Amino acid sequence: MTQLFFPFLQNRHYFCVVFNLKTNVVEILDNMEHDGDIVDVYGFDIHILRSMVVQHLRNIGHPSTELIQTVEVSVIEMKWRTRDNFTDCGVFCMLHMETYMGGGSRGWHTGFTTEVPGQKKQIENLRMKYCTKILLSEQNSCKQVVEEEVANLFSLSPSTRSKFKTQAYVTRNFRLR
Repeated sequence: MTQLFFPFLQNRHYFCVVFNLKTNVVEILDNMEHDGDIVDVYGFDIHILRSMVVQHLRNIGHPSTELIQTVEVSVIEMKWRTRDNFTDCGVFCMLHMETYMGGGSRGWHTGFTTEVPGQKKQIENLRMKYCTKILLSEQNSCKQVVEEEVANLFSLSPSTRSKFKTQAYVTRNFRLR
């Protein structure tokens, strides 16, 4: 085990805290650009999490315990960070957990663009990818129901499927307001 990833939900915003036990750093992966220091932006919850991780590391006798306890927490500056996107932080958090290998932003390539219209399509594609993985996962107790509904959908005519798709987008956009 080299890195511990903790998805965090705070004030309706998802971000990720990473404890790298190989390089002894604690990093925050957050798609939102924030002004202020770590305590101003993230509060003391990060330090509470760190104390719990340190206690666990101490309990198992991990050699990084003392360094993880004292190292300064840093926020990784990514070129795809956003200022105006308040909706997709969960998708970004999942992307960050999937692709981050440590080492800061240098060498971390997600294929994401900066906050421009192109990023919206990338987020939409990721949202579909993650939803599909969750719905079709063996751990999903409703997987069979999902597969049956998909089969039923594809048994419909293309024009009927198109109407369902259009209505789904309308419903989704209404819910995101």
